[in-house]
Amino acid sequence: MRTQTKILLGALAVVVGLWLFSRTSKGQQVVDTVTQYIGDALTPRGIRNNNPGNIVRSSIQWQGSLPADQVQQVLGTAYDTKFEQFAAPSYGVRAIGHVLLSKQARGLTNVDAIIRDYSTTDQEDYIANVAQALNVDPQQDIDVGAVLPAFAAAIIQQENGQQPYELSDIANWVYS
Repeated sequence: MRTQTKILLGALAVVVGLWLFSRTSKGQQVVDTVTQYIGDALTPRGIRNNNPGNIVRSSIQWQGSLPADQVQQVLGTAYDTKFEQFAAPSYGVRAIGHVLLSKQARGLTNVDAIIRDYSTTDQEDYIANVAQALNVDPQQDIDVGAVLPAFAAAIIQQENGQQPYELSDIANWVYS
């Protein structure tokens, strides 16, 4: 028998064995654990943390922010020492709104200035993507409050590579 054939038969035997094992109660527990682990690994950190803006931890006491001793129980994940973790996505999106409005209050009134202050990574692409999502020139002054839901959605997309929330929810959460 050729080596390739032996390898394929061995792989087939492993697959069949795993499939049979998955049909037992213990096997189903293993499959569920692996599936959850893979799902968690594929879900962006900001989405897992209910912090889709990836707001860095600070002394600010955000509404809905979870203390370290509650993170595992509420989110089913470990405490994140770098980024805030919120009890629900609504709190994380609300925080994005507050951050953006505070930047406008400090005199930052265009996408370029706001994003340069918001993030230190991939700034050129970040600025271009957000400006395109808002259909404005990056240097154009904007009323942040008027475009807040779209601005938050663009940040969520940029930070996570996806934007999984309904725009109507973002519009409700970001102004709360």
